[in-house]
Order: sequence, then C-alpha cells, then structure tokens
Amino acid sequence: MKLCLVTDRRRLCADTTPFDVARRCLVEQTRLAVAAGVDLIQVRELDLATGVLAALVTDMVHLAHGTDTRIVVNDRLDVALACGAAGVHLRGDSMPAEAVRQIAPAGFLMGIPFPTGLTRLEARFPQAVRWAWALNAAASVLGSATAIFLAIYIGLRATVLVGAGLYLCALLVLWLQRQSVPIATVSPAAVAS
Repeated sequence: MKLCLVTDRRRLCADTTPFDVARRCLVEQTRLAVAAGVDLIQVRELDLATGVLAALVTDMVHLAHGTDTRIVVNDRLDVALACGAAGVHLRGDSMPAEAVRQIAPAGFLMGIPFPTGLTRLEARFPQAVRWAWALNAAASVLGSATAIFLAIYIGLRATVLVGAGLYLCALLVLWLQRQSVPIATVSPAAVAS
C-alpha cells in the first residue's frame, strides 16, 4: 500500500495563524510523515510566492533526503526542479505533460501519466472514472508485490528492465492512440434532415 500526504496549511492550522507558525507546522508535519514512512508528500500550497514556496520545499526535500519518501510540488515545475523535488503534480489545466517531459529528467515524471489519462478518460467516458481509480489502486498494490517477487527470482536488473518495458508499452499505446483517426459522430437531427 502507498501512503500519500497532501499538504494544506489552512487545514493544518487556523486561517488566522501567522505564516511563520503555519510553516513550522508544515515542516514538523513533513518530519513526522517521513519518520512514519509516508511514500509521497505532495506540497499543495498554491498561494505561496515562488521564493517562499521554494524555501519550504527545500526544507521538506532535506527532511526526506536519504529516505524512501518522495516530495512532489503541485503545479510548480520550476520550484520542483530548483529544489530537487522528486516530481510535480500537474492539474488538468496546467502545462501539458508533453512539455514537462521535454524539460524534466526521466525519473521525475513517474506519477504524471495517471492524471493525464484520467482527464482524457473523463472527457470520453465519465462513467469509467471510478473504475480507473480502482484499477490504479489494484495496480499499485499488485505492482509492488510483483516487483518484489520478480527481484527475488530474476534479479533487480531484470526487474527494472521489465518495468521499463511496461512503461514503453504504455507510451506506445498513447502514441498509437494519437495516431488513430477520430470517429466522426452524426447527430440524429442531421440524419433526419
């Protein structure tokens, strides 16, 4: 199971709390989350100025350094790259994932395909979004267990190659999807006339 913490200082502290106190609370929350073994901390402090956010993220990255906890920044690629965060969380209305892929290193993007795919799925088949969440949860658990099993029986290098191959398959599916010709739909009113 993967544990994710999404920060929100306004929920952590009262709205009237001075920022320096709220910042200390966020840093302490990060320290406790890292100590507890949380897998991912998403810094979602959307209203902070760049310098203030960068200082906060830098402190959080330092707290997570040498652990399995990864820090990602919500919608601020510039801050994530400058501070050495593990990734960025992109909203549906933010910069395209393709642009991020050209700027950021390869390992930086591990979590981006699901939100991108979810946005596309919601546009085409909104009723399938719940199934996508369920499949994502199942794949996370089964993927972790399968990776351990494979590492024991075929070795770490071969396991990494299998994982890379699966990501390449996913990229191939996306590429083929973009190459396909969209099916034109005709409204019943147009047929009747």
